Amino acid sequence: MDHYITHRQKFFSKLESIYLGTKISTQNKNGFLNILDIKEKYFKNFKQDIMDKLKKSGLDSDDLGDIYNKLFTFFDSYLNESGTPYFADTPYFKNIHAKVYSNQKDTALFYKTSDLYYIKSDSIYEDAILTNEFETFSLSFNTSNFIPKSDNQKNKTYFYLKNIDNSTQQLNIEVSNQNEMEEFEIPVFKKSSSEFSDEFSKKLKEFKLNEDEVKKLFRAYKRQNEIDFFIHKNAKSFLEEQFDLFFYNYLFKDSKVQNWQNSAINKLLALRNIALFIIEKIADFENELKAIWLKPKFAKQTNFVFTLNMIKNPSEFINDKQIKEWQDLGLVTGDDYSKNPFLPLDTKFLDEKSKTKLLSQFDNIDEALNGELIKADNFQALNTIMPKYKGKIDLIYIDPPFNTGSDFAYVDRFQDSTWLTLMNNRLEIAKNLLSDKGSFYLHLDHNADYYGRILLNDTFGKENFVREIIWRIGWVSGFKTANEIIRNHDIIYLFAKNINKIAINKIYTTSNEYQPRFSEETKKSIINRLKDLKIKDNDIKNFIDFIQTDGLPNKYPLESTWNCNQYDKLNSIAIVSFSGEKISKLLDADEFLTQKPEALLARIIKASSDENSRILDYHLGSGTTCATALKLGRKFIGVEMGEHFYSVIIPRIKKCLAGVQSGISKECEYKGGGAFKYYELENYEEALNNCEYEVNSSKILDYRKSKKLIKELNKEKSIDLEMSGYRKDFDIFTSYSNISGLKIKRIFSKNNQNFCEYENGEVLNDKQISLSKHEKLINLIWWE
Repeated sequence: MDHYITHRQKFFSKLESIYLGTKISTQNKNGFLNILDIKEKYFKNFKQDIMDKLKKSGLDSDDLGDIYNKLFTFFDSYLNESGTPYFADTPYFKNIHAKVYSNQKDTALFYKTSDLYYIKSDSIYEDAILTNEFETFSLSFNTSNFIPKSDNQKNKTYFYLKNIDNSTQQLNIEVSNQNEMEEFEIPVFKKSSSEFSDEFSKKLKEFKLNEDEVKKLFRAYKRQNEIDFFIHKNAKSFLEEQFDLFFYNYLFKDSKVQNWQNSAINKLLALRNIALFIIEKIADFENELKAIWLKPKFAKQTNFVFTLNMIKNPSEFINDKQIKEWQDLGLVTGDDYSKNPFLPLDTKFLDEKSKTKLLSQFDNIDEALNGELIKADNFQALNTIMPKYKGKIDLIYIDPPFNTGSDFAYVDRFQDSTWLTLMNNRLEIAKNLLSDKGSFYLHLDHNADYYGRILLNDTFGKENFVREIIWRIGWVSGFKTANEIIRNHDIIYLFAKNINKIAINKIYTTSNEYQPRFSEETKKSIINRLKDLKIKDNDIKNFIDFIQTDGLPNKYPLESTWNCNQYDKLNSIAIVSFSGEKISKLLDADEFLTQKPEALLARIIKASSDENSRILDYHLGSGTTCATALKLGRKFIGVEMGEHFYSVIIPRIKKCLAGVQSGISKECEYKGGGAFKYYELENYEEALNNCEYEVNSSKILDYRKSKKLIKELNKEKSIDLEMSGYRKDFDIFTSYSNISGLKIKRIFSKNNQNFCEYENGEVLNDKQISLSKHEKLINLIWWE
């Protein structure tokens, strides 16, 4: 009996710890914590079912103990610390096998995580006490003021020393998201640094504590709380396949399974049936999470920016708040706004009635816009706008971060595969957004270029590779060391959606960027030979110019090595590099953020698009791609989830509209004017926060059944949804545009209600929605 109880406790303890993940003590609730609460209730229900089913099997305690032991061995290998099914622990002795070959591909690039959706990386801090190896002092961490982040933004965490207990040598540490605590609490680290603050170091010396040992405990605390969150794309088939392999090894390699007596067969059947039952329960929950992850997300907090020249009677919509913003942006002095017709007016400063009145001036709003900016996780953004922009993007450029130790809080052992997974998830969608003639540019440095090339080969196909571009990022300034090879370039990979249909425009550069085709010695030799043939001097000169430039006098065809010099407005663009120091300070960022020059993006945009093209950057950074596209007359879509979306990107695009001369403005003769739209998307954790669980049921609420019921009822009678009290910041007009793929034509007011007319003539009321007319909106509320 002891054997049975021990193995049962061991199994359930392990299953609970890896399936439910880290327990969080904070009182601050969010979607992630809500789903943990639901998961815990769900687990308790099917835990009882497991015990009941095994009790009814009729097996003795020894056999039951062995079954629990086998279940522990199996599930210990296939659930990670956040409870996601995948190859979590695969030492050789476990005989775990994976399919790395298939009919279509040679080998899987990152097979451990290739069937997962990457959600986010986070540090889920919990209360803990850590003692140094000599047990002379300890650190006690309190996390009641720590709020887990809601998406994959970098979550700034601050540690404060509350006090030191002199009798026990215990340092009481507060863990918080706030950068200012009570005056009596001392910050542990310097701002944007891993070095201890002067105040904290002084306290350590006062209590005679070893600074290196204290640092070691802080590093251990941070590391043990770092988690990567995934969702499996097909949890049931994965776990069942792995269990079949495990079961086969158990049958034919385990010496304990010998003569095939009824008792042995019953034990095997019980093991298999209960394992498949657990797999089904885990997979059902995983499928719900996947459905919520893939659900299109509501647009919210939508606003528009128009330059004054586009608005009838603009003075009617200008108020003190708008003037104050213009002053802060340096666009006007005092309150005189009459001199610049391109001042950007933001509807965020208008009340709802005035905002609708302004929007009603436009007969075709979407066509009037130069682009849109979306604050969201880029997977959610790409997935949500797919119906509207599938096959309509001519150019995608991204400059993603790579895990160099500071970009993401990844668990070290999956540092590369995690990055590959998050990139691959998004590349799969991005490819579908490209038009048949579309181009995809991936900008990387030496940390990731080799991974990026393989990913692009895998997503687009080797046959659609176009060119590897070497961008020289700067010139060496000053002498460093004789034995150092200085890195001065990045890699940009260009792939086609379809190599037979890709559109590449002719781009030329000048001798400022490339050296002439021939040396002076070769040129003299050719000239002398031509003179021997009695060719006239003027004809010789024309011929030399012709062959040096491939028939293009004073111009050189664009090559794959891009150098640094200047912008030539006649056709050629040479590139200079910007330092990231200035923008990092502007964003108050811990990491070193780089800002790519507009001239680099101008070359890419001019090579792979025209003025009818739409351009997408879903790692927008500081907004360079959108700013450049605007100045070159292209439509743009930019996606970024950081808070600098509001503090850097939007102000930058507003300044562009106002005609502020920067980047390529002068060279391309951009004067200003235009409009754009910006909004956020409901994030994954907001959706999780709206989930509920039936406590008296052994399963999650079946939203899919609810959705089918709504559709059935719709056939008999129209069902209306009252949206006025749902979420006031949700924008039903933009949400329906995204999910239906229809462009917004008009927004207007009638009888004190707001309406939106789409390009096909459909009209939507933002307060009362008829599901029979707008059935696709069901997908925003009930997921598949």
